[in-house]
Formats: sequence, structure tokens, C-alpha cells
Amino acid sequence: MRPGKSTAVVVLFCFGLQLCGCTTTKFVNPDQSIQQMKADKITVITIDGPEHHFTEIRVIADTLYGVNGIPFPADRSSMGVTAIACSQIYRIGYSEGDRSSSILVAAALVAVAVAIVIAVAAATPDFDFGDK
Repeated sequence: MRPGKSTAVVVLFCFGLQLCGCTTTKFVNPDQSIQQMKADKITVITIDGPEHHFTEIRVIADTLYGVNGIPFPADRSSMGVTAIACSQIYRIGYSEGDRSSSILVAAALVAVAVAIVIAVAAATPDFDFGDK
């Protein structure tokens, strides 16, 4: 049996999943000493309830400064920098890649694809064209 297009699609999908990967959200206690953090997605939840999303944060004195999608400027008062008082922060969460989950999901998808190929191959009758 020769691998077909569907097998190639499954392999490419699993490879893409491995590259993108699964992510896990971890939380940091605001009382912990965080000087600086960079991640794909940092969520700062305030006591009042609003969420702020950043790609980089810095804590200076008793204020958290965050930017989203831009390099952190030298001047904290410049446009694009959000300032939040540390006393107003309820929780800080950030996303990071979870390689082991990505590998498990990819392996499960490959196992399912192999099982489907075997089931289809077993259900397909052999054709005998009279060549004996």
C-alpha cells in the first residue's frame, strides 16, 4: 500500500501543530517581585475587573507599565505605554508554549490517522483481474 495524499495531509497537519504548539496559561502572584516579563500574551487583571493585555511588562517602584506589540520605549510616559498601580492588580497571567502537550496531541493524531488507514485498507476488497 502506497501512502496517499490524505496521509501527506495528516503528516503536514501534525508538523504544523508541532510548530505552533499548545500553550499553557500560568499565573503569577502580584506580590512576587516581578521586575520585567516578556511573553506572547500577558494578561493583567485588576481588582475592579478590567483585563489588560500586553506583550511586555515592567514594574518600577509601585507601578506596572505594559506595552502591547511594540518595543518598550525608554520614556514610560510615551504613547502606547499603560500604567497600572500595583495595589490595583488582582492577578497576572502569561501564556507559554507547552511542548509535551503538543507532542502528545500530534502523536494522538498520527495514531488516529494510522487506525483509519488500516480500517479502510481492511474494508476494501482485493480485486482479482484474472491474472494467474
